[in-house]
Amino acid sequence: MTEEEIKKKLNLEHISTFHEGRTRVKKNGKCGHVDLNGKVTTPIIYDDVGYFYESRAWVKKNGKCGHVDKNGNITTPIIYDGVGHFQEGRAWVEINSIKFRIDKNGYLIRHKDYYKLIKGIF
Repeated sequence: MTEEEIKKKLNLEHISTFHEGRTRVKKNGKCGHVDLNGKVTTPIIYDDVGYFYESRAWVKKNGKCGHVDKNGNITTPIIYDGVGHFQEGRAWVEINSIKFRIDKNGYLIRHKDYYKLIKGIF
């Protein structure tokens, strides 16, 4: 399906171009992702969503960010103040003004301020 056909079929406000077989869409002020067939793959419930890189995309809801996979499953908890896209299996995330890197499963990669970070979260 073309982007315009998908936009009409799903009654969307906005549709972006495809990247890694998914595109960002907006409906009733909320965002999600659809595939090339017009199937919603990430529920249209987020305040904003990013493009897919390495099969992960960032999502934002209620001021917090995380990542989803191409099926819309949350892979990085939506608890961060900011997140970046994945590159070489890693992405940056920020919480309490501290940036660090995570892997594609959402696990923290050791950071020089690790103990300060953990103490600030818990």
